[in-house]
Amino acid sequence: MLIAEQEMGRLTDSYALAFADFYGSGTPCVFKSGPAWPIPELGPEMYQSIRAARLIYDDSIAPIWLDTVWAIVALLDERKNNWNTVDPLTYANAGETALICEFVITIGVLPGSLAYSDAVVAAAAANCLNNLPLGAGFLDIQIAFLDSNFKPIGVEDLSALHKLFALTPSPSIAPLTSPAHEGSGSLLFRLNKDGVDKRVALLTCAHVARPPSLTEKEAYNHASPQREEIILLGTIQDFIDIQTTRITTWERQLKAFPDLEPSRTNQLIDLINVTRQNIEEAKLLQAHTTNEFAEPASCVVGSVLHCAKIEVGEDHFLRDWSLFNGNSLYIGGNKPLNDWNKHMARPVHNHELPTPHDMLLPIQGNVSEEDFRQPPGRDIHNTKTLLAVKNGRTTGTTFGRVNGLESITRHYPGHGIAQDALEFIVCGYDTVTDKEARFSDAGDSGSLVAGRDGRIIGQLTGGAGTTDQTDKMYVTPFYAPEKAIEKEFPDCHLL
Repeated sequence: MLIAEQEMGRLTDSYALAFADFYGSGTPCVFKSGPAWPIPELGPEMYQSIRAARLIYDDSIAPIWLDTVWAIVALLDERKNNWNTVDPLTYANAGETALICEFVITIGVLPGSLAYSDAVVAAAAANCLNNLPLGAGFLDIQIAFLDSNFKPIGVEDLSALHKLFALTPSPSIAPLTSPAHEGSGSLLFRLNKDGVDKRVALLTCAHVARPPSLTEKEAYNHASPQREEIILLGTIQDFIDIQTTRITTWERQLKAFPDLEPSRTNQLIDLINVTRQNIEEAKLLQAHTTNEFAEPASCVVGSVLHCAKIEVGEDHFLRDWSLFNGNSLYIGGNKPLNDWNKHMARPVHNHELPTPHDMLLPIQGNVSEEDFRQPPGRDIHNTKTLLAVKNGRTTGTTFGRVNGLESITRHYPGHGIAQDALEFIVCGYDTVTDKEARFSDAGDSGSLVAGRDGRIIGQLTGGAGTTDQTDKMYVTPFYAPEKAIEKEFPDCHLL
């Protein structure tokens, strides 16, 4: 995001570290309490420390965290702060194991809505509410106000094209009546256990299956007189365009550097030839699908079976789910197997996890609330972490880590009444740089998020960041909507 010089001045004139504290996320900081985070001393270098959000798993904090965070929300409302997210996190520099902050509560506010002086007062008031146990080791919990928006979010080889035409978890879908309203599916269900009903249902977000203007007003079910159909989307031309650009780049390198080492020259020539062959095969597939599926109506894969009204349940988790008639999770495409083995397939209790066959991760069971709090796995920093993977329409396969404490998000549906919901934040899996920083983007809504062992973590529902960037993602744990699904379809079960 390009931030106007005037806007940068508004923030840095009052708080010099506005663009350094959370550098790499594209999210400016209005004010952060507590000691300054370490940065390189040289001027231009100060923005080269990429910050990476890390997670909190602590048994002593979890029992009182919800009371604390709801009290902070009440304070923000009392002060009429235009907030949209409250997240408990720790922070490190990307690629480093050591933390630079052991506990910070980041509060997202509408960009430009909170003055520096008001942020200072609000942070001090929030700290006074803090009743987290001193025995947990978090003696100095910091508060940070960020300019941010919360919003529903709505190829190396030809294998990346397989997903476009496969009705497996996380297919790319849209309503027939509004094909541009794109999203992703997640889990496949049978509707009964005795096999009499042969229909298969796919779980997605309600705001993906039906326009938000409808889902925020009422629920929809298959008994409704108007059938609402869902189509499967494919984007072969994007693949062709990307490969063509790569060929152009490699050809320019050959022309610009005629004295390259013979091995490098031969490598570039081989890459160009292989990529041209991939393009030709993709064009053949494109010609076939264009003839067979020229109209959106020819891509219909089912119709909406049930679409919940988007609302917050009694447990304070968001109800944003839909089933339509139509489990393994595809973890390939833009991620090679080597990435999975390096980042995700780390031993648990000295037991190696099997490598997914054909890049398909079998889905079985779901992550318990206990494992959200105390996950058994560890990441490449040897830090206790609930590792996550998803495959969405926009960003494909990505790896991430799920927090052990709940966040609160505020969403304003079409009727304008605020809905506050509990969700878990999913952070990107930082390695040495910010390459893995983004877990998802617009169009990934509804995607299944699974653990590396194939257990269901939840469903991707939204993200937060600046107006045109999203650096934090949120997931509703599957144990929350599972109860609502069972209520509507008592015999429903995973395939």
